[in-house]
Amino acid sequence: MWTYERRLEYPVKICKPDPNAAQAIISQLGGPNGELGASLRYLNQRYTMTDRNVAGTLTDIGTEELAHMEIIGAIVHQLTRNLTDEQLRAVRDLGGVVGLNAFRLFVDPDPRRQDLVHLLRHAGHMIDVMGIDHVGCGFDFCEFLEADTMASMTEGDAVLRGLEDCARLPALLEGLRDMGLTAEEAEKIAFGNFHRLLRQVLG
Repeated sequence: MWTYERRLEYPVKICKPDPNAAQAIISQLGGPNGELGASLRYLNQRYTMTDRNVAGTLTDIGTEELAHMEIIGAIVHQLTRNLTDEQLRAVRDLGGVVGLNAFRLFVDPDPRRQDLVHLLRHAGHMIDVMGIDHVGCGFDFCEFLEADTMASMTEGDAVLRGLEDCARLPALLEGLRDMGLTAEEAEKIAFGNFHRLLRQVLG
């Protein structure tokens, strides 16, 4: 068991999207030399150590590798946001998935349009450009973070009206159905497409 402090130590702030960079970086998440494999190796090797100090060191290193996964995930997520249509098609052609981003300033700079309705319009455009198999939910619900941590990441409230926290996700699925998607298609966006991609990346 571990204890942890709910505070981002190294917030990721990428300004320019680059899906090609994301394609290279994602291999460090679950590839043969990725952080997931490294963490599992360290955390399992500790059981073969007769010296408890060495076992403790391996535990520390394995835990650090798990933290690296969160950083890499944030990097890939930010590299693939606010993409042009051309970039969206490039991700599609590589078999990738682009997640909807519910951060209010990414949905629309106008506060009057920072709501679920306009996020769903983004979803509709992405589906038109990429196809249903390449769109997913890529939300960062950060309501559990301390106020000073949130202040380091954004100016003002990051919450999108109508999708204030993860408990509001059924409203998103209902909105997708109202757009004409079938239940199966809505499930692909909710989890199915990213699940498929993770199986492909992690093996």
